Amino acid sequence: MPSPDDPGRQAAYRAAIAELMDVARSRGAHVYTVSHPAPPVAAERHAMEVAQRLQAEAAAPRGISRIPV
Repeated sequence: MPSPDDPGRQAAYRAAIAELMDVARSRGAHVYTVSHPAPPVAAERHAMEVAQRLQAEAAAPRGISRIPV
């Protein structure tokens, strides 16, 4: 996720995720989020953590579960 601390980027990412989840579910897809092992580089790990948090925020009100990997 580029610029993970930029509130504007976070809002755009959250909106895109929510839209994709809604479209997939409207077409009958089983939708889940997946948590991945953290990368060793701190900046990449932070970006992944922000992205996964935003995905969880979009998924929660939709009843979408997370699958740990």
